[in-house]
Amino acid sequence: MSAVTRSARDGVLIKGGTYLESLARLKAVAFDKTGTLTLGRPVLVEVHPLHGTDANELLRLTAAVEAAATHPIAEAIARAARARDLAVRPAADVQVIAGLGAQATAEVVSSPSEGRAT
Repeated sequence: MSAVTRSARDGVLIKGGTYLESLARLKAVAFDKTGTLTLGRPVLVEVHPLHGTDANELLRLTAAVEAAATHPIAEAIARAARARDLAVRPAADVQVIAGLGAQATAEVVSSPSEGRAT
């Protein structure tokens, strides 16, 4: 297991191995503002969808893709979906793309006024 993965499981988010390696040379750390140090438990505050997409639908599909993930941001998305009582079915064919996110096949539902999904 990589140190970055292990750190994320412990609630410490590190952008990548380069930053982790630089810690070996670190002599001191200074934090200059409130909010710099956190509990490692992010909270999803708002959803801002594009092009008229429903915020709850976007959150539901995002939670479906992140359902199997254990990193703190995925957990925040899952908590937000549960708080809104959204019916989340785990996505299929989930592929994690290191440093970029994930892609998957998620359920798509269309209403009669929108036509059929193809």
